[in-house]
Amino acid sequence: MNLIKRNLPVLIIGVVTLLIFVGIIVISQNNPSTNDPTLNQAQDELITTHTYTLGNVGAPITIVEFSDFQCPFCKEAQPVLKSLYESFPNQLLIAFRHFPLPQHPSAKKAAEAAQAAGEQGKFWEYVDMLFANNEKLDEESLVKYSTDLGLDSEKLKTALDKNTYASIVNSDVKTALKLNLPGTPSFYLNGKLMQFSTLQDLETQIRTAITNSFTEGSIKDINQSTQTTETPDTNTDTSTGNITAVEIAYTASGFSPDLVTVQKNSYIKIINKTTSSITFVQDKLDYQGLGLEKPLESNQGFELKMTNTGFWGFSEKASGKKGSVTVYP
Repeated sequence: MNLIKRNLPVLIIGVVTLLIFVGIIVISQNNPSTNDPTLNQAQDELITTHTYTLGNVGAPITIVEFSDFQCPFCKEAQPVLKSLYESFPNQLLIAFRHFPLPQHPSAKKAAEAAQAAGEQGKFWEYVDMLFANNEKLDEESLVKYSTDLGLDSEKLKTALDKNTYASIVNSDVKTALKLNLPGTPSFYLNGKLMQFSTLQDLETQIRTAITNSFTEGSIKDINQSTQTTETPDTNTDTSTGNITAVEIAYTASGFSPDLVTVQKNSYIKIINKTTSSITFVQDKLDYQGLGLEKPLESNQGFELKMTNTGFWGFSEKASGKKGSVTVYP
């Protein structure tokens, strides 16, 4: 008993220390690091007053891109985003942030030039010009591109000489580093860092988000069992009266085009244009009359009327080549 009394202060200190330690662990688990790029980021942190945007400011889907004009993958991603914007101008807002990497010596000045072109009302046109010529981004070329777009080239040159927009570019880089972004291009979809392996994967994720953003009541999921499906004949002629079907050909390179957007009640035609037989596979049993797998001989095909809005994915069984159709109201 005396032994316990003598050691009571030590025991109390030990218990308090243990409770503090446990508390720290709980707090750290409930409050993960704000530098984790996969966490949702506030929109006002991702889009600033100097950020140029394209699309509907009230759109349900916002894509924020951190990009580098000398990055070859950024160049390849640009037409994907442009195509999405052209297909869904009311559903999509695209924001552009600069993240010139240290290994690309001309990227920072190119970013400054883009901001300068933006001040003259042609940011996105200049961005397209830079990506189209991203192997030639010396300052003389940057000025020439402004002339080609009908901008005041002297004004842009002065901005480059005086580093007028360097602080804006530096601010974007600071944000990218704070977010611990893995590189370029990096994309945030509605505040969440996107994880993708290919450009097709990137586009598919964005298209799916857009499809899901349509208001309930105006959209019906394509895989609902109650949907009306027109079961096609594999020898169906391409003619559908006065309606022209959108053709998706399977070739040695895969489906072409592999990403299609159509309006509800449009027709599509899948046709095998290889010299061998193939097996067309739906990702899910979306069109039940079609079957999960459908063999197609050379030059054989079928048509479908896309009666419901949604995302329909498919592939060729042996090659694994994928394609998709997004149907909007």
